[in-house]
Amino acid sequence: AAGVGPAATTAVNGSAFEQASLLSLPAQVAEAAEEVFANAAEATSSAPARWIYLASTFRFCAGFAILVWLPAAIRTQFPGDIESFAIYNSLIKAVAGSLSSLAGGIAADMLRARGLGDKAGALFCAASAVLAAPLWYFTLDSSLSFEGSMGFLLAEYLVAEAWLGPAIASLQGAVPAERRGSAQGVFSALTSLGNVLPAALGLLAPTDLREGLQISVTICYGLSAACFVGAAASFPQDKPQTEL
Repeated sequence: AAGVGPAATTAVNGSAFEQASLLSLPAQVAEAAEEVFANAAEATSSAPARWIYLASTFRFCAGFAILVWLPAAIRTQFPGDIESFAIYNSLIKAVAGSLSSLAGGIAADMLRARGLGDKAGALFCAASAVLAAPLWYFTLDSSLSFEGSMGFLLAEYLVAEAWLGPAIASLQGAVPAERRGSAQGVFSALTSLGNVLPAALGLLAPTDLREGLQISVTICYGLSAACFVGAAASFPQDKPQTEL
């Protein structure tokens, strides 16, 4: 019988290597998934971090509900001002929302620079939500004119969007330094839960949408404020974050 040539031997060895790699792939995937879940569990292990995650979920629900359903609510309340609303809403989001976010980030840096620590950042977020709640409620108040409604919406954006920077800063102070990336990943993943409220509001009848949006977002702001207060209370002490 003819002997097995080098090419055939190489092909057999290559095939065996590929089979071994395929057999080990499920184990590698399982190991990687286990490591991801372990990191996420550690990133959510502290009480302040859990409070911040919960508070942020309520804030995402409020923000996404406004983003999705405010145009429909305004169309119901002010059917003759839809074009004007499109302009006002775009300007308010672009200008007031951006200024508020920038101010929140600056506030987070100032709080940390003055040694006020993570507790102050959480309380800042709570204050933002407390102020935003009544402003939002009056935005959709049925007794207001269109101009008055847009005025309250402007004020609501100015105070509501300042929460993100201090929240992230406090979150990073609530988890171990080596798990801050995982904590940021968990925080970002919470945006998916923010779609729960918009989806629920979509089940309402058109005549009930304005009131449902008005009340549910106000409640979310209140719950978020309470959770941020819980986060502040659960921090062991105020201390500046050590830079890496």
